[in-house]
Amino acid sequence: MQGAARIALIRDRVIALIRAFNPEEIVAEFFNAVHTSQSSTHVVWLHGVVMTSIVSTWETKNPLYIAPSTLKKWMAGRGNKVEKAEMVKSIAKQYGTRIDEHDAAEAYGLAVLGLERARYTSGMESLRGRAFTKYEKGVLPRWARAF
Repeated sequence: MQGAARIALIRDRVIALIRAFNPEEIVAEFFNAVHTSQSSTHVVWLHGVVMTSIVSTWETKNPLYIAPSTLKKWMAGRGNKVEKAEMVKSIAKQYGTRIDEHDAAEAYGLAVLGLERARYTSGMESLRGRAFTKYEKGVLPRWARAF
C-alpha cells in the first residue's frame, strides 16, 4: 500500500489509538520539510494528517512536538548525521532499554523525552538518575505545543 491509501490507514490507526487509550500526553516528532521530492511531499502530507488527527480526536490537550535534531542531540549527543543504529545504541546505553528496530527506538526516545520534560517541570531528576545538564535545562522548557 502506498501514497494516499497508506496515509489514510495511518490516520485511522492514530484516531483508533487515541480513542482506545485516551492518553494524558502525546509527544510527536516535528517535521519541517523544505524538499520538493515526491517522497518528502508524502511525508509532509502524513505529518499534517497525523497532526490534525491528533488535535481533532484528542480534545483535552495539544500534543508536544520535538524536533528530530533535539531528539538526536538528547540521545546521541549531537543533532545531525546520527545514524539509526547509533540511536538504538544510545537509548540502550542511557536508559537500559534495547530496542533493535530503529523506528520503535525513536518512538521510545520521544516517549522518554516527554517523561523527562514532565520530571523536569515537576522538579525531579532525570530518569537516568542524575541532574539535568545545562543543555537539557535550556531545551526542556522550549519544546513547543501544537496550534
